[in-house]
Amino acid sequence: MSWNLPDDWSSYYSTCSACGERYHASGCDECACIRCSECGESKPPDDMGEDETCADCENEDPWEGWDDELATRLSLAGYVPDTDIATKTISKKVRTARKDHGDRIKAGDRYQEHVWREVGQDGCSATRRYRMAL
Repeated sequence: MSWNLPDDWSSYYSTCSACGERYHASGCDECACIRCSECGESKPPDDMGEDETCADCENEDPWEGWDDELATRLSLAGYVPDTDIATKTISKKVRTARKDHGDRIKAGDRYQEHVWREVGQDGCSATRRYRMAL
C-alpha cells in the first residue's frame, strides 16, 4: 500500500515554545497547550487551573475596590496599585550635591534621588521624594 505523501513530509514538524511538545504542521498532531477560558491564550497544562483558566487570569484584580473610571485612567497611565494608594515612578537620578541635605548627604557627595507620585482612592495625589547617599 502506498501513500501519496511528499518526500519532505517529515520536515513539517515544529516544537511548541510554550509546552515543548512536537507537532505536525498538517494539524493532525497538536501540542499539549490548553486555551484559557478567560483570556483565550494558549498555555501549557502546568500553567492552567482546574477550571481551565490560566494563572494570570486567576489572580485577583489589583484595582478591586477602586472607582472604575479612576482605576482605568491610572492603569493606562502606568500606575501600580497597592491596597489604597497607586504609585508611579517619575524619575530616578544620580546626582552630586551642591549643598548639604541634612545629616546624611553633604556638599560634593553623590546621591540617588527617587521621585514618585502617589494617588489615593479618593483621587488626591502627592509627589514624594527620597534621597539616598551612595
